[in-house]
Amino acid sequence: MMKRVILTICSTAVVLALCGCVSGKNNNSEVSGEDVSVIADEDKVTYQLSGSDEFSEVGGKVIERDNREAEVSAPEGSISLEKAKETVDTCAFEQFYLPSATADYKKYYYGTVDFNGKDYYSMCFYTEKNSVRMYVGTDFYVSCDGKEVLRCDWSGNPTEAEIGGNSTDKTFEQLYKGAEITPNDALFVLNNIEAAKLGLTEKLSSYTFEIDTKLSTKRGIKCYCITPKLKYENGTKLFNTIYVTADKTDRILMYSEQTGDYEQLK
Repeated sequence: MMKRVILTICSTAVVLALCGCVSGKNNNSEVSGEDVSVIADEDKVTYQLSGSDEFSEVGGKVIERDNREAEVSAPEGSISLEKAKETVDTCAFEQFYLPSATADYKKYYYGTVDFNGKDYYSMCFYTEKNSVRMYVGTDFYVSCDGKEVLRCDWSGNPTEAEIGGNSTDKTFEQLYKGAEITPNDALFVLNNIEAAKLGLTEKLSSYTFEIDTKLSTKRGIKCYCITPKLKYENGTKLFNTIYVTADKTDRILMYSEQTGDYEQLK
């Protein structure tokens, strides 16, 4: 018997934790079939169902990932999990809010889910250094027949991603001109400072990070632009952007309301 998580469509709730709530256990997650309006400020994202005057702030329980991946399960005749990973590796990386090729990242397997009557392998991307994992981009699904890839869009809803297309991926040199470290190197710089100083409330492994596909200049220094995202039971919260210098000095800059400028964290 295949263990599955049932993902259903309804019009009464927006639960963006859909794209990360699976951890090998059976759960039911609902996602609105209506359009979603999004309001973002400096430290939160709120959501509204189309036609509603009520906004609800993201909150509730933080959705945690267990480094022990779920036992692989799929219906008879499915492609293997490894084949599913190879399928997403053919996709253009920018569809998944990644800073470089999908093949550059390892894939964490949440479980196998049923979505609209079709079975999918549910996964996310991560990079690892010295046994430390950092999760990157957005969650995604590969159909067990290998014919479809879905990625969670900016609002958290699964949308179709194009299979193939990675031949048009830009190189590191094209994207990050003048950078002396890679985007992943910049990400691991965050481990050198306390999470609270980064404006974060949880341990770093709880977050998924988006890294812009271009460098930003802060205080005359070229930097990687990194945005942490944290999944809750009823949504995804964005945290203040963190800038890591691309010059091998491992400096971190963040906006200071006190000075009205970007200041180096110490």
